[in-house]
Amino acid sequence: MTDVPPAAYPSFTLTRRYLHGGWFSLVGPTAIRSMSQVYAGKAFLGCNGVHAECDISAYHPDEGALFCQVQDVHLLITDTGASDEAIAGFLTNNIEVRRV
Repeated sequence: MTDVPPAAYPSFTLTRRYLHGGWFSLVGPTAIRSMSQVYAGKAFLGCNGVHAECDISAYHPDEGALFCQVQDVHLLITDTGASDEAIAGFLTNNIEVRRV
């Protein structure tokens, strides 16, 4: 990330959390405890996989522990390559899907 000018870096307030690697994800037991004390009216989560029946997955187990379950999702934003078949289960469960 040395080619990114310093002004382009986001600012974070972190207290006893582990900021993981080059993708800036908060992971670990302290992040899990911290998130259990937060009420968020709206959350934007990135994940490695999502399936209408198999839930949400992440590469790092501690990241996955922070995710809600699919039935708690109201809106799924995915890429335009997602097939009708891939999103059908979400639509059936009244989850809005936007392909962008």
